[in-house]
Amino acid sequence: MSIKRFTADADTTITNAYLENLRTPATGSNMGLADSIEVFSIYAQVDATSVEMCRTLVNFPVADIAAAIAAGEVPDNTAGGNVSYILRIFNSPHPWTLPTNYSMVVHPVTTAWDEGHGLDMEEYKDDGASGVAPSNQFGGSGASWNVAANAVDWTTPGGDFDAGTAFTATFDEDGTEDVELDITSLVDDWLDGSVNNFGIVLKLLNDHEDGTDGRSYYTKKFFARGSEYFYRRPMIEARWDSTDAGDDRNNFYAESNLRAAVDNENLISIRNHVNGVLTNIPALAAPMDIKFYPTEEDAVALTNEIVVTSLAMDNAVAGVYAATVVLDTDLDNVQAVWQDQTPTVYLSESLNIKHRTADLTSEANPVYVTTIINLKQKYSTEEVPRLRIYTRLKDWSPTIYTVASKEIESEVVEAAYYEVIRVTDGLPVVEYGIGGTEHTKISYDSQGNYFDFDMELCEPGYMYRINLAYNVNGEIRYQPEAFKFRVE
Repeated sequence: MSIKRFTADADTTITNAYLENLRTPATGSNMGLADSIEVFSIYAQVDATSVEMCRTLVNFPVADIAAAIAAGEVPDNTAGGNVSYILRIFNSPHPWTLPTNYSMVVHPVTTAWDEGHGLDMEEYKDDGASGVAPSNQFGGSGASWNVAANAVDWTTPGGDFDAGTAFTATFDEDGTEDVELDITSLVDDWLDGSVNNFGIVLKLLNDHEDGTDGRSYYTKKFFARGSEYFYRRPMIEARWDSTDAGDDRNNFYAESNLRAAVDNENLISIRNHVNGVLTNIPALAAPMDIKFYPTEEDAVALTNEIVVTSLAMDNAVAGVYAATVVLDTDLDNVQAVWQDQTPTVYLSESLNIKHRTADLTSEANPVYVTTIINLKQKYSTEEVPRLRIYTRLKDWSPTIYTVASKEIESEVVEAAYYEVIRVTDGLPVVEYGIGGTEHTKISYDSQGNYFDFDMELCEPGYMYRINLAYNVNGEIRYQPEAFKFRVE
């Protein structure tokens, strides 16, 4: 699992736009329960210099993010977790004029505010909470342009925020774009307490908003947290690359001068699980080591060791001991012994060794046939299944000996990715994470490729399909197979 979503727990729109009479500004109106949120700037509607503005406030459950980190569901950036937190706010279609060629900016809010119960985004008839100033006695509930919460005025009308911390989204197309911003630094500050979590304000750039540009930017609407559309509610999406140490046991090659040094490397690993949790070996006389021997007898006696050309051991992930090995040998089979410096042996295993040879023929890049061997027809939102992928070459044909004598091994694709689509309308639930954080990259081990998928990401009551893409020699190839399941 390499993606987790945290939906907004409060949002509202605040405005100083004039009412229909063009005389009274709606600075006391609240829209906390509306199913959309809005941003705009209207220039010179009342007179030659008038400016009317609309901003959006959104708050997120940072305590839930902290709890997910504590439970091990999301890696901890303070411990090298390398998680990206992406703010996602989705365009809400409407029939009115859209702004084009503009930018919006996100700032952290510095004063606590209330969402309120207002609904009216047209005539602004729902009042917000009353503040302190005599002019801010509105008698309703929730934040407005002038008031943050009951008996709390904004220091500056329009909301208090840290202008020094800014995340900018630029829209160069037709105005229907979504907001997708990396706000990792802000979320990390919320988590460590260096910045109070009062949410964010989404607004136009100052030059767009204050009339400097001499034009209007109206109107940009987004789906609010109360929207009926499950996947369109404002969210913070945690993304990270969850692929752990790979495993080339079934594809282990001897060193060859036909390949560059890096292409001669083999990655193998062992994992120490205690009650299902990866845990470092407590009595290990550091560091863990791996040695190679010609025969099983040599491995038992720890004699006649094969000298490796290169060896690097990694224990970056608790309980995972990964070795990157370049092995120069003519043997077709060796014994690999995992041991510490005592030496205490933790695992002795047999490895089949492949050898590269020059090929005078010219062959196209490999084409694969793929299936997910353990996919169920139905899942609940509480499940996080580990989905196992079986891959073979398209033109591969087993011999009678192969079928009769052993389990057919899966090919390993070292750079594979997945996406999840809702079948009924083709809506992407999880899009390919190729590049960047690579949050949909698929892991592999000695049994083949696999990935964990949190069914909580799927809205119940729908059918979904999984698509796969493979990076083959630098070319992204989208597999033709689709794998369907339902979430209840």
